[in-house]
Amino acid sequence: MLIQTSPPSDILHDRLLAALDQLIKQRYGNFKRAEESTGVRTITLRQWRRGSRRPSLLRILQTVEQLQFTFIDVVREASLYPELYREPSLQLAAVLPRQEPHDSVLAEVLSRPSWRQPGLNAWCEIPTSFDRLESLLGEDPRVAKVEFLEYLTRAADEENRVAALCLWAMWLNSQGANIDAGLAIRAALERISPSCPLHFLLLSVSASVAKNLRSYSLGRAHAERSILGFLRAGDTDNAARGLLTLGIILWAVQDYEESERAYRDALRLSPGSKLASMCRFNLIYNYLATGRNDLALQAVESERDSLATIPDAYLLKARWLAAKVLMGSDRREAALGELKAALLSERVLDENPQVVFQMFFDLAILLVDAERGHELPFYQRHLMPLLARGDDSEDSIAISRAFLKTIRTGNVSGELVRDFAQRYEDACERRSTKR
Repeated sequence: MLIQTSPPSDILHDRLLAALDQLIKQRYGNFKRAEESTGVRTITLRQWRRGSRRPSLLRILQTVEQLQFTFIDVVREASLYPELYREPSLQLAAVLPRQEPHDSVLAEVLSRPSWRQPGLNAWCEIPTSFDRLESLLGEDPRVAKVEFLEYLTRAADEENRVAALCLWAMWLNSQGANIDAGLAIRAALERISPSCPLHFLLLSVSASVAKNLRSYSLGRAHAERSILGFLRAGDTDNAARGLLTLGIILWAVQDYEESERAYRDALRLSPGSKLASMCRFNLIYNYLATGRNDLALQAVESERDSLATIPDAYLLKARWLAAKVLMGSDRREAALGELKAALLSERVLDENPQVVFQMFFDLAILLVDAERGHELPFYQRHLMPLLARGDDSEDSIAISRAFLKTIRTGNVSGELVRDFAQRYEDACERRSTKR
């Protein structure tokens, strides 16, 4: 469990002033223009440091307001949210790039009079219907959306309202709407007691949202608080849920040893839970990331029955993982078979386009290396409808469209495919950083 301690005041001052300095340069270009535009004096870090005394926190706050920034702008720029906020809802708010939902359903629900006033530390259990509804997300996201929406619109008491927000956040997060998911979780956290079971569940989902927003320290802190809360309550299944999320966050920051430990702890806590197959699935990623290809291949073969119980929504990713293992073991023909089966699946058009095209680039590289580039046009026709689901202003969609058009010409080389694949990876990296 991460223990938050108060940082020295000098560190707070330095980081706040440096962040404000940077924001001034970004918005106004230089300090002189900022002074001319706002009438604010002594606004720069350099000027403040010339004096014998540091500005007080109140002086900084006044200057922030005069410069037309919000304190959250400065906190986010300084990466100070863990130190300055104790409440999880405020910690999450500090890392969200905006505070108003774009999702029309969430905006409408939160504007209702019955939802507008949060409950006063309401004690909320996890409703008995939650597990059934959550399982729909792993079976068919379209059905889940309909069921979640119905639950959201008829929720009449605080417990069901919070559970409905949690489910809606999970659906939004699965669709890549990470900011709106965070706003839903924040609204839910504000309504209930910080020591009830549903609060610990919200923290687990908050950790997943924070991970997708690349706020890894916050994600880890919320995951650990969720795990500890469920362990104290004796709920090992949901503690395993938190450990699974923690393992994913640790993997993202390349702490593979601790990530593996989290997955194994989850399996020891709840070996028969619905999350056990996901822990085993993610362990294979750890083996690949650390160069243990033989162990990864062995796990794919020995855990075949367990991996078969992965929710349907993850089946394409499971085939992709199997292909990566096979490629690492130089079984390229078998890897081709896994990728082809995944990309020709009926579910492929319901999958996140970014994931699908990452798989397709892996397939394209294998095919051109095997001098079978002539097979690519078939997949070009099959995957073209996916482009309609993306925003043409995004680099990743533009690169995907250009690659499919290039395939149609029949002039495809290994060098060309690798160049497109690298550009696509870079575009996806930029997009996730901006979120």
